[in-house]
Amino acid sequence: TALQETALAATSRAELIVAPILIIVLLLVFRSPLAAAIPLLLGGATVVAGRGLLLLSTYEMPVNAIAVAIASMMGLALGVDYALLMVSRFRQERESGATAEEALATAAAAAGRTIVFAGLTLGLVMVTAAFVAPGELLSSVAAGVVVSTVLSVLLAISLLPALLAILAPHLERWRLPSRGRGGRLLGLANAAIARPWIAIPAILLPMLAIAAPAVGLSIGPP
Repeated sequence: TALQETALAATSRAELIVAPILIIVLLLVFRSPLAAAIPLLLGGATVVAGRGLLLLSTYEMPVNAIAVAIASMMGLALGVDYALLMVSRFRQERESGATAEEALATAAAAAGRTIVFAGLTLGLVMVTAAFVAPGELLSSVAAGVVVSTVLSVLLAISLLPALLAILAPHLERWRLPSRGRGGRLLGLANAAIARPWIAIPAILLPMLAIAAPAVGLSIGPP
């Protein structure tokens, strides 16, 4: 019981600490308070709704407090991440000259496919992990992550387009001055696209080297 209470208290503290940091990061990314507020709202909604669903699930199965903590982290991360995809694509289309309706339709179709596929993949991975290594803790964690994933996907393809439709005329209001970081990052991405046979091994080989120690990983009992 003490471990459960400690985990929940630590989760609440972490959320209070990360909220202002996340606001600053989103402002640096979007340079617009309204555009930055959308991912934050989606992430917060995912966390709160996820906790409610996990509470309801305790009537059918035990839910560990650690699972609640992980579900909160994943809900915030996925909610913000999926909103970033959609809002970024919407703004790109608008900068290309598309109307708000055209930009929203393109963003919902293109980013929406990516979001659904990513969410489905993560959900299947967690369900598979729970079957491969059954146990109360992993089952709880899998349930928490699946709940957060499903909610974040549903909110991203339903609530998010509705928010963008409402806020589109005001999305760039109070825009902060840009220092060109986005242009440099875009240039790096374009360079990787132009030379894929150089970029792929240059990225993949160091990642494999970093992952190599996992081959000798010895896992004991839970």
